Amino acid sequence: MKKKRIFYFKILVICCLCISCFSVNAQNNPVQPDTASMPMGDESARNYAPVYAYHFNPWFPIAKELTLVDTLIHGIQRTEPLSASRHFYATLGVVGQANNSMDYYFKRRHGFVYKTMPYTEYHRRFENWEWHYTPESYTRVDYEWASGKENLFNVVHAQTVNNLELEIDFRTIIAEGLYVRQGVRDVNVGARMSYHIPSDIYGFTFAYIYNLFRLNENGGIKIDSLFEKGKEPRSIPVNLAESSSDYQDHDIFFRQYVHLFKPAEDSTKKDRSFGFIVHNLDFTRLKNLYKENNLNLSNYPVINYDSLTTFDSVTSYQFKNSLMWSNFLGKDSMQSTSYFLHMSLGMSHNLIKVGDSSKIFKENQFTTFGNIHLRLFKRLNLKADLLFTLNGYNANDISTTAGISWNFNKDSMPLHSLGFQASLYRYEPDYFYTYYFANTYNWNIPNLKKQQHVSFGLTWKYDNYTASLYYYTLKNAMTIGQNMQPMQLSKAANIMQFALWVPFRYKDFGFDVNAYVQYCDNEFLPMPWLATRESVFYGFWMFKKALFLQLGVEMFYNAPYYANGYNPVMQQFYYQKEKKTGDYYYLNFFANVKISRFYFHFVLGNFLADVFPRNYYFTPHYPEKGLHFKVGASWRFHD
Repeated sequence: MKKKRIFYFKILVICCLCISCFSVNAQNNPVQPDTASMPMGDESARNYAPVYAYHFNPWFPIAKELTLVDTLIHGIQRTEPLSASRHFYATLGVVGQANNSMDYYFKRRHGFVYKTMPYTEYHRRFENWEWHYTPESYTRVDYEWASGKENLFNVVHAQTVNNLELEIDFRTIIAEGLYVRQGVRDVNVGARMSYHIPSDIYGFTFAYIYNLFRLNENGGIKIDSLFEKGKEPRSIPVNLAESSSDYQDHDIFFRQYVHLFKPAEDSTKKDRSFGFIVHNLDFTRLKNLYKENNLNLSNYPVINYDSLTTFDSVTSYQFKNSLMWSNFLGKDSMQSTSYFLHMSLGMSHNLIKVGDSSKIFKENQFTTFGNIHLRLFKRLNLKADLLFTLNGYNANDISTTAGISWNFNKDSMPLHSLGFQASLYRYEPDYFYTYYFANTYNWNIPNLKKQQHVSFGLTWKYDNYTASLYYYTLKNAMTIGQNMQPMQLSKAANIMQFALWVPFRYKDFGFDVNAYVQYCDNEFLPMPWLATRESVFYGFWMFKKALFLQLGVEMFYNAPYYANGYNPVMQQFYYQKEKKTGDYYYLNFFANVKISRFYFHFVLGNFLADVFPRNYYFTPHYPEKGLHFKVGASWRFHD
């Protein structure tokens, strides 16, 4: 233990020396103050350039809801996707592995789903991929190294040239981990291009997504007491000694449109628009492979193929073709328009094929869909959308959402709004729950009931402050039971949740509060009643305002609960009632440095690990890291 403390002390000294070197360099090259401590988007800042982020809808065009990208120093120590999210996740103790949300939230793409993968923020999808818009160009390069030989590299570049928009977003995570067979290799790529001819009669968007998760799966440690008594991680035996999983998917999306209009007869009149014909093509291919070279027969209830090795492979294809009419395009943000009525209506055809070593499933599905967005008085927004599948495995599936919001301030900033949202999802369980045949598990359950998810939410926003109150009710929810078989809950689950986000700033002092208070009346959907993360920090200028240094402390806490366990064979979390997790205070010290567009951060994580009992788990049998550190750098070009 003493050697470990000496080692971390040396690392801290080295990081301080690095900061000093940057400081000396900055002192020798004094510049005017930039955006380090100025409000986001302050045009008086030397490096100010507007960069916006928004989400794209692959079903129908929606008005862009542009969010100004914060290029300040706040939160730059959260490079890793899970830590950067406002949601909290139970992880397996190493970056890039499977994870499960502690705070309940629901996201599902309408239609056929083979299996919901447990990689959340790591898994790039259209639902969570942020696209960027800038009148010129924006580039960000991030690198981070942490204990456990965790390496994260990310580069984003977005550029607009006349009528052409280009973007590439690449991320890779490579880690060895602290325990036996905890290695990670993730690759995640998103690329897109949008173009329209000057007359805007024709335009298109092309996007490509690639995800790779190549993971060693150790099944967790065998004896928790060895970890809790302080034994070195590498000497603790694990449940699976020679197993691994490999997941890959490709998603190719193409949207094109033709503008229907009648030219004006003379220059005193405007052209008459009859909307747009929009055509979408979407091809998705995924392959899932699980390998185990030395089976322990006591771990499994049945062996279907081979008692020595396992090689479970599943491949799925989906090809979706849709045609719609819309009276607007998603490229129109309409941020300042006082009145508009946006509508879309269309139909899609989806060809589905899923195959493993025992069975091939293939079918065609048709889905109708539409949406509407009405704005009145520049303050009132009414939105609604509906998707309905007509036939096949997902026959009579419904996805519908509706919302109303009121902006209290018409033109002035900051934004102040109040909104109400409601949603209904009625959908067939993932095909994985219906049919699964692998070497060590199998089931065939053809008559599962449709799941139903209803939610109501009230959200108040003021500037960057947000408070939300949600109510969810779930019927026929699916989970994996303790016997490692699918379980459809006969009792409806009701969830109440209050969420709070407070990013307080006063000059160079600030604190963040991100908290969830929630309650569920069904024990088979476990969640902590409280999950919260707070940080307090203070920044100050150094060396004639050439360098900005921010020092802070962050704390994370979640109430004790029976967190779901993880089964690497299925790549699914399951219900368990043997071990509670939580009731532990994770304290991190961080130092952030900004010199012009160069950012540097250092984090000393869980620095009270040797003071508190060693019970820091998020997932049963997968300990989190104790005292550790990470260093990272980011270089941004945004004007």
